[in-house]
Amino acid sequence: MNPEIRFAGRWSLPFSRFLLCMLFFGVFWKASGASALTLSEAVSQALSKNPSLLESSLSGAIMHARKIQAMGAWLPAMSVSESAISTTNPLNAFGLLLNEGVVQAGQLSNVNELNNPSVTQAFGFAAVVSETVFQGGRRYFTYQASTKGEQAANLQVERTREELISNVTKAYFNVVVSEKNLEVIDRERAAVQSSLARASESYKEGGIDKTMFDEAKLESQSVELSYFRAKKAVEVNKMKLARLMGIPSGNLRDALSRERFSLPPGGVRWARSVIDRYSTAKNQAVSSEALSHRPDYQASVLEVKSGSSQLSAAHSGFWPALSAQGIFNEYAQGINTWGKQDYTVMGTLSWSILNGLSDKEESERSHARLRQALYSRQDLKSKIVYEVEKARSDARVLESTLEFDSQKVSIRSEEEQVEKDRVTQGIDPPVKLLEAEVRLANARLAWLSDKTALMDAGVDLLLATGELGNRGMVPGAMEVSGK
Repeated sequence: MNPEIRFAGRWSLPFSRFLLCMLFFGVFWKASGASALTLSEAVSQALSKNPSLLESSLSGAIMHARKIQAMGAWLPAMSVSESAISTTNPLNAFGLLLNEGVVQAGQLSNVNELNNPSVTQAFGFAAVVSETVFQGGRRYFTYQASTKGEQAANLQVERTREELISNVTKAYFNVVVSEKNLEVIDRERAAVQSSLARASESYKEGGIDKTMFDEAKLESQSVELSYFRAKKAVEVNKMKLARLMGIPSGNLRDALSRERFSLPPGGVRWARSVIDRYSTAKNQAVSSEALSHRPDYQASVLEVKSGSSQLSAAHSGFWPALSAQGIFNEYAQGINTWGKQDYTVMGTLSWSILNGLSDKEESERSHARLRQALYSRQDLKSKIVYEVEKARSDARVLESTLEFDSQKVSIRSEEEQVEKDRVTQGIDPPVKLLEAEVRLANARLAWLSDKTALMDAGVDLLLATGELGNRGMVPGAMEVSGK
């Protein structure tokens, strides 16, 4: 830029420092007026109110009810009934009278009376007890399938819980980084607006041509657009965190608008320790460890066993069934006059030779579900190996990136100090110091972003290996990890 533009309207050094102090004081005052939301509090609220986790937890309760239902199939069935009968049907009337012992010999010889009885009324009581003795193993295999299904559902709930902790942690970090990014762009916007004002004055005085002035306007508009994007990014990231925390949809936009966010102390050291532990191990060993610890993979193994039991239960339809039944009846002509009692015991052996296509189709469906479970387990196994290797690779790249970020921050710090001296000596205008401070802030922001990315990588490693709950969360959240 033309030196005349840079020196036009030069600020005094005390005044520029006063503006910077006011800026920092304004940010601090604004933050101090808000309440602080820690990572621990965000995770804790998500674990208690997130609808997805609550929905997932009900699957275990549903499968437990199915297991109890399958267990109840071994118990006998018993039913009782009361009946009031009024009939002129010959067979029913003669049976009731005969059972009550009120049929006379003359009635037996009178065919017309037997064929056209008068209205016969009676009350009846019946109790029936039935038990399935053998059903081809259906009850046993159904119970085994429901038991494995319940265990698999509980493991899936555990995995959902770990994924929720991971998502909340990353969303919280994103809010911190996006807020810092907004602060940096806001300061950059102030510097660009000041430069635009000087360029406008110089353009009016003929110091620069229209091309240079238009370039300054485009730069200002670009920074304004970046500021708008950064502001919206903060809103979106807060809404995402609020959604994960289980805040109702109507309150997502304003729920966390007044909260303060900060990175938990010791998070980078924790991430490095996690990365070092897995970086030194062999690939095969880490993948094998992940397969043995991941709740979702263990659930897929159980789902295969459950599918196998369901297939065996479906095959039981081709076997004969043996059942036993006991019946007790008592009749009365009046409410207070009970008559004869009878007992009946029956044993039934039945074999469905042809049941349409019901048994065959049930077997086909069960076989298809078993194949689905096998393919799902195979796919999940390869997915876990990929996730582990990707998490390890990303973590190593981020460690190298942090070293570069550290050097860049050091260089920008030296540059800022040099610019302070030049402004103090009157060589450069104060706006140059502000620009140097913006560059330093950008470097520190990149360093902060990669630090949080390194903590994300630590979370990803533990999530991929199935040790997120066992090893503890990022410091500040591990007290609510539940392990």
